[in-house]
Amino acid sequence: MVDYNWYEIVDGTKLEQGDFIFDIEVPVVRGTKKDEFPFDIETFDTIVLTQSCDIQKEAVEHIVLCPVWDIEVAAKHTPQFATPEGRESLRKGRVVAFHLLNRCDLPGYERDYMVVQFERIIVSPKDTILALAASQKNLLHLLPPYREEMAQRFGMFFARVGLPVEIPPFKS
Repeated sequence: MVDYNWYEIVDGTKLEQGDFIFDIEVPVVRGTKKDEFPFDIETFDTIVLTQSCDIQKEAVEHIVLCPVWDIEVAAKHTPQFATPEGRESLRKGRVVAFHLLNRCDLPGYERDYMVVQFERIIVSPKDTILALAASQKNLLHLLPPYREEMAQRFGMFFARVGLPVEIPPFKS
């Protein structure tokens, strides 16, 4: 039987889709008034969602990332992930704003199941992310076909269509 690894460690100087960038500081606006923009700085673990070909061809000036949470942390913020049923829905891809990644057991990079949060997008200048990636030297990297599945689900998060009238269920 073929062993399909989920992760590998890669050189941080060549950024690609599926690379994890840990401890990114991001300004988060807290205000609700029209002319005031108070913000806090929050730290996130993230995964790169910009396509590798766009990064390498220098077709983009900004990199799209999404936060990645250990499943226990995600369960504190999204209570349905604390239940076996909720985790099973997440595993089956039925929770459209989130995507489940497998555990990582690579030495020095051990992580529990991870949850990618598609609804909280972080966009940062490419040069900033390249510098952060290079400073981390070695990056955890999501491998195909799991990377492509994540990218597909990310696209589906935006491409959903809510029909005004659905086809009724078939009766038994």
